[in-house]
Amino acid sequence: MAVVMYADGACRGNPGPASIGVLILEKESVDLQRLKEGTLPVLYAQGTAIGVSTNNVAEYLSLIEGLSRLRSLGLKEARVLMDSQLVIRQMAGDYKVKHPNLKPLYEKAQRLASGLTLEFCHISRDKNVLADYLANKALDGA
Repeated sequence: MAVVMYADGACRGNPGPASIGVLILEKESVDLQRLKEGTLPVLYAQGTAIGVSTNNVAEYLSLIEGLSRLRSLGLKEARVLMDSQLVIRQMAGDYKVKHPNLKPLYEKAQRLASGLTLEFCHISRDKNVLADYLANKALDGA
């Protein structure tokens, strides 16, 4: 079954307090109200504060969490949707990873992606509202 994975990193300041949000669904959705109500069919949803970080590190950590969860759920195919053009382009091989702090995160994400059938797609922030909500909720301590 191909699923949709939304991932997002949030950071207040850069660097600053940061968090990640990951959501795995059977199909694409931007229905924030249903997520808040608990009526959206979700395979996995998690928001986690990660301490002080940069935005790009938070984005990579959200991807790593999502890929780890795909594996633990036994899912082999997914559309990976993120609003981080940098992470999506690096994972797709369009951009090189130059920053030394991102290289080990990129390598870990590549290892987790190995053997999976993934389509990496850059989406606008308004299409990533669910993962953004989870990340910001974690950042607010809710």
